[in-house]
Amino acid sequence: MPTAAVIGGMDTFSAARPDHHPRWRRPGLLGRILVIASLVILLVIAGALGAAAYFHEQHLIRTYLEHNHAIARGLAQHLERHLTQGTQRDQLELVSAECADAVSNNPELSIIAVIGSDGQILLARSREGTPDALQLGILQAHVEKQLTPDLGPFEGYLVSQAVLRSPEGELLARVFTASSAAPIAAGRDQMLVAAALGAILALGLGLGLLWLGLRHYVTRPLRTWALRMDQLGQPDHPLEDRLPIHREDELGTMARSFNRLLDRLAEREQELTQAKDAAIAANRAKSSFLANMSHELRTPMSAIIGLTDLGRRRCSDPPLRDALDKVAHAARHLLALINDVLDISRIEADRLELANTPFCLEDIFERLEHVLRERAQARGLSLELSMPPELQHRPVRGDPLRLTQILINLIGNGIKFTPQGSIRLSVHLLNQSADAIRLRFDIQDSGPGILSKDRERIFKAFEQADNSSTRNHGGTGLGLAISRRLVHLMGGEIGVDCPPEGGSLFWFTVTLANSAQPLQPTLPTGSADAETRLRQHYQDACVLVVEDDLINREVALATLEEVGLQVVTAENGRIAVDLARTRVFSLVLMDMQMPELDGLEATQALRQLPGWQSVPIIAMTANAFDEDRSRCFAAGMNDFLSKPVAPDLLYATVLRWLEGELPDQSSPRRA
Repeated sequence: MPTAAVIGGMDTFSAARPDHHPRWRRPGLLGRILVIASLVILLVIAGALGAAAYFHEQHLIRTYLEHNHAIARGLAQHLERHLTQGTQRDQLELVSAECADAVSNNPELSIIAVIGSDGQILLARSREGTPDALQLGILQAHVEKQLTPDLGPFEGYLVSQAVLRSPEGELLARVFTASSAAPIAAGRDQMLVAAALGAILALGLGLGLLWLGLRHYVTRPLRTWALRMDQLGQPDHPLEDRLPIHREDELGTMARSFNRLLDRLAEREQELTQAKDAAIAANRAKSSFLANMSHELRTPMSAIIGLTDLGRRRCSDPPLRDALDKVAHAARHLLALINDVLDISRIEADRLELANTPFCLEDIFERLEHVLRERAQARGLSLELSMPPELQHRPVRGDPLRLTQILINLIGNGIKFTPQGSIRLSVHLLNQSADAIRLRFDIQDSGPGILSKDRERIFKAFEQADNSSTRNHGGTGLGLAISRRLVHLMGGEIGVDCPPEGGSLFWFTVTLANSAQPLQPTLPTGSADAETRLRQHYQDACVLVVEDDLINREVALATLEEVGLQVVTAENGRIAVDLARTRVFSLVLMDMQMPELDGLEATQALRQLPGWQSVPIIAMTANAFDEDRSRCFAAGMNDFLSKPVAPDLLYATVLRWLEGELPDQSSPRRA
């Protein structure tokens, strides 16, 4: 909901009310203070007026009663004088003139009556002459109830009495005087009206003075500070600005406390900025270190694997060939460890990006068959791959390289930890929509299984079910951690169960987009077809190899000449550009990091030469990161191979480009 200022005058408001009252807004701080003060003052005034009215009414009642009692005593004295002079009771009418004079001379009097000791009314006079029945009934009630001399208000009258007794103390008669209570009520009401009018004027004046005082001493500085605080809350406003302080009261204390808070925030911001700069610098250093390590590790590994493959091809001595096979196996194992370390580093740095290329699951299963069948048979295990017919040729989009990596990790673990039996891979269609499908892959082995306490831990980096120094199986514990993070990047989940029949069941789900794009021909799983076609049809093709490392240059030269291609080598990009000006090449294999002129600059220079816009340039580099691939494509290269490159992959890639087939460039090819 929108908010406005909350500090200011009566015209300052805050958040709006619900939609059914869109124009009603709550008052600001000053308005709320005035409302509360008004309510308090009104309550005080109401209480004061009520008390004043009560005491004023009681004062008037006492005054009237005292006056009436004085008249009653005076009449009683006159009556006593007449009685003592021998006046008979039946001749009391003679004093009626005095009663009439008393009523006429005292406007507040309504009734004067004399009542005998037997309760009979001896004499009664009112302002109208003779009292009516109601008035006489009121007097009679006083006699019957033997009320006190001054009863007070009764049935709208104020009644007083004076008692007349004989010298012997015998009750002779009673003189009653009664006044109407209406003038008292009218006086009370007039007093209340006058007091209320005065209170309203005083309230208005007091609220005005209060409004001026609060506005000047409270809300104006608060509003100024609120605006300053709002400015300080803006992202681009410097924290060096401070609230002005010109007072020593509570508001000044609050401003000083806020300024001290700003001082601490400024210090913390400076510390965070320094920490951020240090983290950015460390991340850059880490990225640079990873890139350099990737290049420095892959370059000699490329030479080792390349020379070993050449030796195996040319060796006819069985013991020597067996030794070279072991070297190749150890080298590829080391390369796998290097790839795992680099992958987990890129994932933790959020630098791993998934490709989005069309493929079908059948190609992945053929790749798994080619890569893992021999490993499983070497341990006496059977490898079973099953897939529903409706998924075999269905085109989808995703990252086939990373999906294959997950499956190789999980099946490879099953092969490593299963002493006998089989490894079974199956895929199931969970659900599908017009845009995507969700698949579940199950990898079940017949091994010893995994304890329930270890099922979550094994998916953490550098963790294994058995981390002891006496464990039977090696490994870094990165494969499952990498697989878990790759699965999460693909929008899925991964886990492990132990079925009742024994062994372990690793499973994971992924979401793949549907693809209507025709699939490109897949890479051959072996080198025989590519080698044969190169020997038969491309003896005249000339390939330019641009590589600064002498051993890798010799490996590339020997590998390509092995299939009858003509090869020219260059030590750096500048030499390659000079050669391109004088010779025609069918294809270029370009390294990235080279002295004088690197591969990116050399590619850009070659694309500027006449006739070089359509010549395939393939990156063959030890820089294996996704950003390296993107930079190569941005510079004008057509394909990307990361070192070390297996001969069959190199032959297939060269053959594809010589035949003019253009593969999807959004995913790298990796040995």
